[in-house]
Amino acid sequence: FLPSSSSSSSSSPYNFLPSAGPGCHIARNPRSSDSWVLGCETYDPSEYDPGVDVPDVCLDPDDNSVTVTNVSGGGGEGGDGDGVERVCYVTVYDVQCVGRGGRRLEIGRTTSGDGEDGEGEERRCTTLIVACPPSTFVRLCALDLPEGASLAEVRIESDVSPSDPHPDPDDEHPLGLAFPLACRGAEYEIDADDIATEEESYLCTQGEGGHLTHFLRGNYHAIDFRCTEGTPVLAAGDGTVVEVRDSRRLTGVAVGNLYEWNSVMIELDHCDRDCDSSVGVAIEDEDEDEEENNDDDGDDDDEGEENEPSGR
Repeated sequence: FLPSSSSSSSSSPYNFLPSAGPGCHIARNPRSSDSWVLGCETYDPSEYDPGVDVPDVCLDPDDNSVTVTNVSGGGGEGGDGDGVERVCYVTVYDVQCVGRGGRRLEIGRTTSGDGEDGEGEERRCTTLIVACPPSTFVRLCALDLPEGASLAEVRIESDVSPSDPHPDPDDEHPLGLAFPLACRGAEYEIDADDIATEEESYLCTQGEGGHLTHFLRGNYHAIDFRCTEGTPVLAAGDGTVVEVRDSRRLTGVAVGNLYEWNSVMIELDHCDRDCDSSVGVAIEDEDEDEEENNDDDGDDDDEGEENEPSGR
């Protein structure tokens, strides 16, 4: 994977393995000629009555298109004058999305629910992730509605908020952390009966600054690994478990799942109190060895800063 500094000159996702997020489509530069978005237009506040509230996401019944908006930076009467990029996550359920040139965007699947009454609800979905520049409307896609269906029947979830970029993407932390997944042939001494694994390596599916979820301040330096359900997960260092979230049964990158992940936060013994590491281990009062992975969905594990999905 690439160094943490990234460029938005291309529409190609940076530091993210697309096969790890089926149904996710990313446009960090929606004006790029190779982008899948339908197009962009400039917001002119003079075309709107004073006080009109422009919604974050608009549906056009004339062509069944989906548009995200960013009215910040609009000059003249009704504009605020200060432009801030907005990060837009939009999930469309059970309907085919069609992008530029008639491109039919891949549909993925997601499971939502708290796991209390089974595995939750599985649905087909497409998630569109776009950086919307100031004073811009981005027409994302058109919806290919089934015969007899209407826009009012389409379920759409969205999360749109100002971008919060990391102030120093290339900073380096002096603290060294252990690799959090058990591997065969590792140099550390462990009890093989407790963390038996056949894996010798793990695929990194999103690195630092990755364009799926790692491009904002809260989790810029996080790293995702692909591993199967039941993979033993080790603490990244000696410390105390200070927070556990272990009730969710979710898969797929749908907007409704972005704040609902399972996680364990550890306060490391040899680190300042404002430095913490999130790794997937079972809860204990003190964590010094290895614990069993509690993730039930077989998706990617995430090591790094607290997974705060700011802007999503």
